[in-house]
Amino acid sequence: MTVGAEGVSPEGEQNKIADNAVKTVIGIGVIIILNELSSLTDEELQILTVKELMDKPETGRVAGQRGIVQETVQYVDSEPEDQQSTLMGAIAEEVIGKDGVEMLGHHFHQITFAEGSPEISLQTLDGKICNIAVVVYSGNPDDLLHQVGSEVDDKKWMPAKTFLQETNTRGTSHEIVKFAVDGKLLSSALKQYRSGKTEPVFRNKLGQRNGTDITSIRM
Repeated sequence: MTVGAEGVSPEGEQNKIADNAVKTVIGIGVIIILNELSSLTDEELQILTVKELMDKPETGRVAGQRGIVQETVQYVDSEPEDQQSTLMGAIAEEVIGKDGVEMLGHHFHQITFAEGSPEISLQTLDGKICNIAVVVYSGNPDDLLHQVGSEVDDKKWMPAKTFLQETNTRGTSHEIVKFAVDGKLLSSALKQYRSGKTEPVFRNKLGQRNGTDITSIRM
């Protein structure tokens, strides 16, 4: 499912992609939320934020900016990897590190959107298409903060509203979180998790990315 940059509820009407938009998905934005009180609004629910450690002009990454976890789609023999591999790679490489998959991987639960997809796509303001995955984390919040990723640091939990009020944030991260809050995707994720309708992000003990143990990639 793909929607325009203004953002909508997944069950509501959706904006059309501009005719001249690039249809190739460049990456994924992963919104990781805590398993909190169901009475909280999407703005109040806590999301995991990270500080970028390096510049990457082609994806808009600037060192020092705060954002959510984002991962570029990898290609094998000119073919993009499957969506699940990108999602697992994003969490393993940037959130829990090499040793964290076995210890914490079972705490990550992904929701599905309309049409049974684990992701929903957003056209960002620069015309690119970015997939969005919402993941519920059911473990101890502090345990996640101590794991070391390869390209981000200073992980913090904060209400989505607080993140959206930050001034030094990664542009696409801000767009993705605003889209999710406006569309009530975060509260929808918690409802799915508590009704037993989520799927584990890591489908086996370690997880595979293009046939390779996820823990051996770019560590």
